[in-house]
Amino acid sequence: MRAVRAVSGLWRWRRNPLRRATDLAEAWLALAALLLATLAAPLIGVLAGSAAHASLQRSVRAQQQSRHLVTATVVRELDPAPAATDPELLGGDPGSRVLARWTAPDGSGRREAVQARLPDPRPGDTFRIWTDGRG
Repeated sequence: MRAVRAVSGLWRWRRNPLRRATDLAEAWLALAALLLATLAAPLIGVLAGSAAHASLQRSVRAQQQSRHLVTATVVRELDPAPAATDPELLGGDPGSRVLARWTAPDGSGRREAVQARLPDPRPGDTFRIWTDGRG
């Protein structure tokens, strides 16, 4: 019974003395809307996804050129920063706050407080950090 109802809309294209011009226009408009929804929507989705992917790839390339992965060594553990104890600011495991030293990409030595994802940091432990061109 449902299949008959679905096909019953086809009467608008048949020759019928009761068919109005607006019925035929409505049928063609419905067909155009159906084709637009089934063909244009996926195409727009693919184009939008491709544009987003290209933008993210440009961002990744820029970050790879401006950031460097270096090995840092723990000098000593520090007290947690006030922000690190605020449960609303914690975005997961913040790690431990330590004083660390490393060699910057320009060859200079650096010594600063950083967050280290080490369970129990001890002097001499090493971990990897990302730095910019200034270290």
